[in-house]
Amino acid sequence: MKDSTRITINAGTTWVATIIQGAIGVFLMALLLNDFGQDGYGLLTLAGVIVGLTMILDMGLRGALERHLAEKIASHDTQSFNELAATAKVIWLFIGVVLGSGCIIFAPLIARVFNVSQNYMDQAIFLIRYYACGSIILSCLLPVYVAAITSHNRFDIVNYVVSGASVFRAAGIVAALKLTDTGFIGWSVAMLLAQLATLLVMRRLAYRIQHTLRLNMLLFNRRAMSKLLSLGKSLFTLQLINIFSVKADPIILSIFMGPGAIALYNPAIVLTGAFRPFVTTISTQLTPIATMRHVTGEKEQLLSILVRGTRVTFLLQIIVTVILGVFAKPLIGIWLEQSLKEKYVITASVLSCMAIIDLANYSGGAIWGVLLGMNRIKGLVQIDGIFAAVNFIASVILVGFTRFGILGVVVPTVVLSVMRRPLIIYYSSRICGIKVQLFLKGAYLQPVIVLIITGCIAIALRMLENNISLFMLVVHIVVVSLAWAILSWKVGLEQIDRDRIRAVFRLSNRLIVHSDSDEATMFDR
Repeated sequence: MKDSTRITINAGTTWVATIIQGAIGVFLMALLLNDFGQDGYGLLTLAGVIVGLTMILDMGLRGALERHLAEKIASHDTQSFNELAATAKVIWLFIGVVLGSGCIIFAPLIARVFNVSQNYMDQAIFLIRYYACGSIILSCLLPVYVAAITSHNRFDIVNYVVSGASVFRAAGIVAALKLTDTGFIGWSVAMLLAQLATLLVMRRLAYRIQHTLRLNMLLFNRRAMSKLLSLGKSLFTLQLINIFSVKADPIILSIFMGPGAIALYNPAIVLTGAFRPFVTTISTQLTPIATMRHVTGEKEQLLSILVRGTRVTFLLQIIVTVILGVFAKPLIGIWLEQSLKEKYVITASVLSCMAIIDLANYSGGAIWGVLLGMNRIKGLVQIDGIFAAVNFIASVILVGFTRFGILGVVVPTVVLSVMRRPLIIYYSSRICGIKVQLFLKGAYLQPVIVLIITGCIAIALRMLENNISLFMLVVHIVVVSLAWAILSWKVGLEQIDRDRIRAVFRLSNRLIVHSDSDEATMFDR
């Protein structure tokens, strides 16, 4: 199958999965807030944060494994493919057992560190000791199967499984809360069963896609481990940086303001997170393709991926930023005013800031995928490390020692994200061998025009009325979305992009039944 058709199918399934998960997330947010209250919901979020934080201790193996497996596919090296996968599985099993044991042993200490009130101490210990432990172990078993699938650029399969798991998980949570009186226990069981089902399905599909896959523990070897950890240490450093720049925010809020503050912060994260797969649908699947182009020495195609992938990703982020940024207050008000009362305004302010942060971050587009495919990410680590350290210190100061409150964790991130982007563009241009002016013109000029016009239209509509009903909010969003779509097609994309998009949609149904081909990707010149 053409890479262009595969990209289209991956993108389509990603958008469908995003819609499904977004709708479920919005529904569950209101349900959990109503059933558990602000402090109880904050506790559930905190349990998820603990699992997320511990999973960065995988030494960067996730990204490293996917990249190196794609390299072995390009070179048709089945033996090395299996050695890398088996070695990663052994490492992950060890990490999962150690971290899970830590949750069991140190659950009371962890709960006290996160400033959990005595009223919720027992529930917090239960969630950390049993839910977090189980979730960590299951999470450590999953990545090797996902990497085996995505290294073949079959993100569509992952999307199918994730969508099904989301529905299964939501049904389990609703059943546990509405048909039983199990509370935190029921929520934990539903979450863990969904993870287990996902693991089993991914495992079966990985073996079907990579017919020669073997995960025999005897294939573990130091050479494969060294190769994984060589790239993994840079990815691991970036993961730590991500904690200091964004993921540490709930921890800072909990330590200084208690878990209840997370309930005001988290809805904005849920909304922006729900839209991120829509934005990154192109960029996330470029690493396997960029790796193969780099391995085979196709520099012109690699630069084309960089420029066009960045332009398309930036265009996709524009509509998300405009809608969430401009219409943040009515969106949060209609959704959560009954649960959060007058404090919903704080959540709306956080959402507006997060929309700007995402615009700065995802304007990077294909930069990450291309540099990872080239195995040239050390400069990104150094740049991001400096900004993350400043961001963390500023957030602690603003939340703990000023009246910024919850906004203290997002204001520094907004400022630093905007400052960081020009440095990343300059660095990636030098590494990839393209003039900065050409990169800026090819990837950013047209999307910036779309951003300015779309933003002005949204602001004008927002100023028409202060209290927007649900119906009028939908109307405004539809109008802005249509304007963005027309501008993106006419102004944001080049003629070659429009022609190839038409060709992909015209031929995809026929090509999907054909065998794989070596024809050019959507971004090839």
